[in-house]
Amino acid sequence: MSQLLRESGGRPLLVCMSGNTSLRVAQLLAGEVEAVSLAGGITKLSESEGAPLARLVQPSRE
Repeated sequence: MSQLLRESGGRPLLVCMSGNTSLRVAQLLAGEVEAVSLAGGITKLSESEGAPLARLVQPSRE
């Protein structure tokens, strides 16, 4: 995964509904890449912004 992140040159976004999985991934990658975790995940963001999840999340595309 680390190699893919370096080679892509982009900024991938890893999202989980509650934030726990993305937090753990951010912790694992923190030593190798810039990693930030959103406390509460996308669900908390949806609640705080008053926006439905469907507006905040789109399926990934290649």
